[in-house]
Amino acid sequence: MRRFVFAPLSSPARSVMMAALTGGLVVFAQPAPASERLTSGRAAPAAERAIAGPVQASVVRVVDGDTLRVVAQVWVDQEITVSVRLDGVNAAELFRPRCEAERVAARASQAALTELVGESVQLMNVRHDKYAGRVVAQVLTPSGADLAATMVARGHAEPAVDARPWCTP
Repeated sequence: MRRFVFAPLSSPARSVMMAALTGGLVVFAQPAPASERLTSGRAAPAAERAIAGPVQASVVRVVDGDTLRVVAQVWVDQEITVSVRLDGVNAAELFRPRCEAERVAARASQAALTELVGESVQLMNVRHDKYAGRVVAQVLTPSGADLAATMVARGHAEPAVDARPWCTP
């Protein structure tokens, strides 16, 4: 990664020509200090490229009990539509349930999350998910309630470290 430093022209021989071309400034590309460079020279791993947030987002739809589709405002007049998985929880699978009990639990989780989210959310600690096109984030309601914690408290999701047996053998 390079940092660009703007400095006034110092060479009288080129001042007139460069001033006309750049408005009196010359752009010198200079490497960032060693403390700001990655040691490998490559991009940081996905886990290190998290966006702390808050990122404001409008809810498009609830995909299932632990995933939302949102339009996130990432910059002034810059939006991105993305699927966001609630960090730290698992809900029953709606699209590939292993049994009827899981399908019923998944529909209940989807309905509960739909009731909780409203029109907008805040995304915190946004990072890549294991699936392309989806991110993982802490998702908060406008009042500051953590959706993942609420879903667990209401019995519609389980902490990701626990394996919830929706289907019993």
